[in-house]
Amino acid sequence: ITYASLQSSSVHYFKLHSFEKSVDGIAVVVNQTYWSVLTLCKMARHKRKLILHFDVNETILVEDEAGGETFTECLNKILCKNAFVLDNTIDKVTGERGAPTHWADGTPIDGHSPPPPLDDVWHWPSGTRPYYTVDKRHAKQFTEPGYPGEVYRFMYDKMEEALRWPQPRNIEEVDKRLCHDGKHHFLLPAFFHTISKLREQGRIFSIVIRTFGTDASHVADALEAYAEGKHLPELSSVDEMRSIKDAQWRGSYDEDGNFYVTSAHDANRVIREEEKVVEILQGNNETIHAVACTDDYDWSVLSRKENSYIFQSYKTGGIRIVTPLQLANLYGSQNQSWRTRIRSSLTIIF
Repeated sequence: ITYASLQSSSVHYFKLHSFEKSVDGIAVVVNQTYWSVLTLCKMARHKRKLILHFDVNETILVEDEAGGETFTECLNKILCKNAFVLDNTIDKVTGERGAPTHWADGTPIDGHSPPPPLDDVWHWPSGTRPYYTVDKRHAKQFTEPGYPGEVYRFMYDKMEEALRWPQPRNIEEVDKRLCHDGKHHFLLPAFFHTISKLREQGRIFSIVIRTFGTDASHVADALEAYAEGKHLPELSSVDEMRSIKDAQWRGSYDEDGNFYVTSAHDANRVIREEEKVVEILQGNNETIHAVACTDDYDWSVLSRKENSYIFQSYKTGGIRIVTPLQLANLYGSQNQSWRTRIRSSLTIIF
C-alpha cells in the first residue's frame, strides 16, 4: 500500500510483488513495484483470463488484524516506510545502524524543521533508505507528537481524510459491510475501482483474496455488498463478486510442501488434487470469479525460519518451499507437478 493510493482520486495504486517466470511456469517473487489501475486495465485487453491474487492486510485493508495493528497504526507505518533518511549512521566498530539523524535531503530530524516530500518514485535514492528499515520501534506512532515523523502529521491527516466514507444525510444509509466504523472505507476504494474497470472493459477475471488473518469473511461480506450496488454511486457493481460468499477456503501444506485447500464451511471437504485446486481458485476461463483463501501462517513462519527459498506456483498461487539443494534439482526435474504450464491465464500477485 502506498500513500499515493490514498491521496490521489484519479489514479489508484497497488503494491505488487513482481516476479520472474522460469521456463517451466514457476514464478519467483523477487521484488516490489507499484502499478496503477490504468496500467492493470491496459494489460487486461489481452484475451487470456486475468487471475488477481490480493493480499489483504496493508494491501487493500488499512489495518493488520494478524499483526495486531490498528487503522491509525497502519497509516503511521505507511508513512514510516515512505519517509527516507540518510544512510550514514553505521557504527564503524559494531557495523550496526544507529537511529536516523537526517532526512534524505539533509534536513535534521528535530521535530520542527520542514521535511522533504515523501518519495513517490518507488526506488531508493542513492545514499538513503526508508526510516522503517533503520528503526522500526516508532513505526506505529511515527507521526504522533514527540515521535520522529511528527513533521509528517499533515500527510497522515490527508490520508485519513481520503479514506473517509462520504457522509450521507442519514447514517443508516451506510452499509456496515463496507464501512465498519461508520467513518472510513473498510477496503481501499481502488480495489473496487479495479474490479469495476475490468468489467467495463469486458475482461474475464478472477479475484483471489489471500490472507493470514481472520478477515477473509469480512472481505467476502464487503464484496457481496459491492455486488449488490451498495458502494459509491460512481462504482458500477459486478454481480459475480457474490460468488465469494460460498467460496471460502483454508490453504494448507502437506509434509512435502504440496498446497491443498479445505472448505471454510465444511471441514470434511478437502481438495488435494492440483487441477481441482486450480479450478477452485481460478474458476473456468469463461466467467468472472471470486474466492477467498486463508493461508497457513504458522507453516509460513516455520518455512522462513528454515532459511528456505519461496516459490510461487503459477497454477494454484500456493507457496512451495524449497531448500537450496532442491532448488538446484528443480530446473532439471521432469516432475510435472513442478513443471506446470499455463497457456490460458495470466496470474498477478498483489
